[in-house]
Amino acid sequence: MARGELVNAELKQGISELTKQWKALNTAYEDFARRKIEFAQEIARIWEQAKALDKDLGSEANQNHFREQLREIIQSDNKTILSKWVGIGTRAQEMLPFANSLPAQRDSLYAVSTAIEKKKPIQKWIDSGKLSSESTVREVVALTAAKRVKKNAASSQRNVSVSLQFSCTYQRAAELLSQLIAKEDVVVVKSERAFRSALAEAVGREVFSTLSEKVK
Repeated sequence: MARGELVNAELKQGISELTKQWKALNTAYEDFARRKIEFAQEIARIWEQAKALDKDLGSEANQNHFREQLREIIQSDNKTILSKWVGIGTRAQEMLPFANSLPAQRDSLYAVSTAIEKKKPIQKWIDSGKLSSESTVREVVALTAAKRVKKNAASSQRNVSVSLQFSCTYQRAAELLSQLIAKEDVVVVKSERAFRSALAEAVGREVFSTLSEKVK
């Protein structure tokens, strides 16, 4: 008798149900960030509605009512939570395309919304593995807070001074340096008159005339 025939049918059914539950759990987890973003989007929409209503009435009755009800819904008295949900909701449309790659924690999503507002490279973070559904709140906040180092045009084109000494004649030194001096990166060449004369001979008077401004 094959071993499979000895396995209890009820046990098999239990394992089958367990498999379904696992798949459901994974699906729920993968979709959790998306559902939270959509929840935040609705919070932002209702909050804007409450503000518009109060503007017409000249009061904050609708905003205060919404705050109170939201505390009941999310079971928290933290005053900053509303602003975080609104922040996520305000950027919801820009966040939803990345939803499957975002962690589901509220503070992480808020950090991502802040990053989007600051024009941070979300897709680049995801592609490089810096941001994923497994990222912790601390990691996302650190990414958002990090400042991109911008190359300063002036510093990248700064002048670098290098002194060379040759154990040879001026003519030989001119021959060795003639091609280097012609490069755009070489700004100034300081030497004695004898070297300038030797360089003119090495490269020719016509070419030397194009270099004369940099050879001092």
